[in-house]
Amino acid sequence: RGYLRIESLRLGERLQVEWLLDDDLPLDRPVPALLLQPLVENAVIHGIAVRADGGRLVIRGALARFGRLRFVVENPLAAGDAPINSGNQLALDNIRQRLALAYEQGAGLKTEREDGLFRVTLTIPVEE
Repeated sequence: RGYLRIESLRLGERLQVEWLLDDDLPLDRPVPALLLQPLVENAVIHGIAVRADGGRLVIRGALARFGRLRFVVENPLAAGDAPINSGNQLALDNIRQRLALAYEQGAGLKTEREDGLFRVTLTIPVEE
């Protein structure tokens, strides 16, 4: 949220953020640091900041099946006139490696492009 406050100052009305967090989301559970923030940074840098009109960043959080947390970060793809910067996938690869080290199974990172949107789904087991 701190990162998004800074980006809101920089991008102004071009950055719209919608948080959709379930009420029963166990946010007090320990998870490896810096899993969600790089996904949000990528969404802002590669999807919203490069668009003249900006866009809406949606962050969903829910308790999924089998005792897992699921976060979805969704942003518009760069506009046709925006410079294309696909990045080098470093943040996504880093998160995948960290998930593999922290959890034997039940964790995952999935990306998809659909209907002009880029969506990343992060799933992690809830530590009891």
